[in-house]
Amino acid sequence: MRFNYPILLFLPFIFLTLNRCDMPEKTNDQPEISTQSPLLFVGTYTKKEGHVDGKGEGIYILKMDTATGALSPLDTIRGLVNPSYLTLHPNGRYLYAVQELADNTPDNIGLVSAFKTDPENGRAQALNTVSAQGDAPCFISTDATGRFALVANYVSGNVAVFPIQPDGQLGEAVHVAQHEPGIPKPPRQEAPHAHMIIPGKEPGAVFATDLGTDLIIHYQLDTAGHLTKRAETHTEPGAGPRHLAFHPTLSRVYVLNELAH
Repeated sequence: MRFNYPILLFLPFIFLTLNRCDMPEKTNDQPEISTQSPLLFVGTYTKKEGHVDGKGEGIYILKMDTATGALSPLDTIRGLVNPSYLTLHPNGRYLYAVQELADNTPDNIGLVSAFKTDPENGRAQALNTVSAQGDAPCFISTDATGRFALVANYVSGNVAVFPIQPDGQLGEAVHVAQHEPGIPKPPRQEAPHAHMIIPGKEPGAVFATDLGTDLIIHYQLDTAGHLTKRAETHTEPGAGPRHLAFHPTLSRVYVLNELAH
């Protein structure tokens, strides 16, 4: 099962929230925001899919009281379908969200949306939405330079690179890397299923997990946004690698295997 409520915790000195914008709708009567209160953006599933009965309303924005830990709702960004994963641009001014659609039809393929946040008034506006170039985008990150957004499309089994324009908008994908099928192992490993893509510690290094093929794929991202495969790491058969994290100081990476028992 994938997470229903991925959360981004904003540092106290980033005074952000989302307000009314051109594409999604929002609730009214937004509360006053204290500059001492961290903000949380919560992604959700908004419709029933094969793996989840989504009942969310979009992206929830919460304020956290640092003294008590209490959370207070500030806003809801509506009009999005399954904004199940979010990421923040390194400069803190742009928010990106996948829309996890998986109907495998040309007019209903997965989407990626961009928002501009305003630290002066805590508001944001929808910038644009582009095709994810695959079904069921389930993860998004940015490279260390903030020039590219990286997306993993679960059902299609590919990863895609999107240029980030100077104004924060997303360009159309400049590269899509299709993962190769492995030995079919139904029901969850019948095909490639890219689940995560993140930058590594070295300049240009990018790593993707594929739950369907038991692989961690090491790419090199060039300045044009193209990915070149450098190496593959095989996990144990049937492990289903989903998520990875780098140790901040040691040369170690930790992998969460969804299917291992």
